[in-house]
Amino acid sequence: MKAYIRFQDVGGIQSSAWFKNMVNSATLAAVQTFAATIKFATNAGIKEYGVIRSYGFDISDGTPDAESNVKNKARLHFNSVNENGETGLVSIWIPAPDMAMFENVEGVGYRVLQASGEAIRDALRTMTGITNLAYSTGILDYSESAKGNKSENCIEFLDVSGNKCWMNTPQPIIQAALSTFATFITGYSIAAAQRGNYVTTEATVLLSTDPLAIPNADINGLDSVERRCAVKFVYVEGTHRKFMTMNLPAPASANLIQGKDKKGYSLAVGTGNTMAVNLTAMYGIANRSLTFKNGKVAHSELDPQ
Repeated sequence: MKAYIRFQDVGGIQSSAWFKNMVNSATLAAVQTFAATIKFATNAGIKEYGVIRSYGFDISDGTPDAESNVKNKARLHFNSVNENGETGLVSIWIPAPDMAMFENVEGVGYRVLQASGEAIRDALRTMTGITNLAYSTGILDYSESAKGNKSENCIEFLDVSGNKCWMNTPQPIIQAALSTFATFITGYSIAAAQRGNYVTTEATVLLSTDPLAIPNADINGLDSVERRCAVKFVYVEGTHRKFMTMNLPAPASANLIQGKDKKGYSLAVGTGNTMAVNLTAMYGIANRSLTFKNGKVAHSELDPQ
C-alpha cells in the first residue's frame, strides 16, 4: 500500500509527496493526522491526501499455447460520454491474442471482429459500471513487453517461452469484477493468465477554506512547490539499515537554516525530528521506526506529479 499528500502553492501549482511500502491496515485517518502535523513545515496548502491499496489474486488458466507470444497484442479502443458531455477513451491490449478474434482485411491488415469487440465491450461495462461504453476499433499490434510490467489494475499473462506481460485494465467497481473479467478475457488469449492485481483509492479533497488548504507567502521563492526540501530519514529493517526520502514542497523559511555561504538552506534538526516522530506514527512504529538524517533544499523544475 502507498499513501500520498498533494500540495498546492500560492500560484496554484501542485506537487505530491508519496509514502510507499505501507501495510494495508494503515488508515486514511493516519494520513490525515500526519498531513495536519506537517502543515507548519510547508508554505503550500494541502489540497488532497489519500491511500492506494493493492490486492493480488491468483487466476487458474491452465498452460500457455505452443504458439503463444505475449509480444503480440490485440489493441482495442472504446469510448464513453460522461454526465458532463465529455468523451472518455479506454484502451486495452490483450497479450498473445487468439487469431480467431480477427479478420484479415485485404490491404489493411488484421482487424478485430465486430462481434468480438462488442463482447469485450459488454464485459468491460460490467467490470467498470460504465454502461454507455462503446466499442470503436481493434487491430493486431506488436509491442515489446518488459517482464513484470505491473501497474495499477492489471492481469498477468505467461507465454510458452516464459515471458510475462501485465495487461492493464480500467478501474473495476470491485475486486470480484476484475476477477470475473480476467476469467472472461482468457478466452481471447492463447497465453495463460496467472494472477491479477486490484487497486482501490481512498481520498479526501479539502475545501479551499480549510485551514490546512490555505497556502502562505514566503521569501526567496520558498512559497513555490518548485522549491523543495528532500527530507531524508533512516530506519532499520531486519539487519539492514535503509533510507527513505520525503518531498516537502515549499518549505517554510522559519524551519530552515541558511548555509554559511548564504546560498543554500537545510531543514532545522528540531523540525526534522518532529517529522520523523509523526511519520513513524503514520507508518506504525512496529512497521517502520524513522530517524531524521538531513533535509536539503534545492530549486528544480517541477516534474509531473
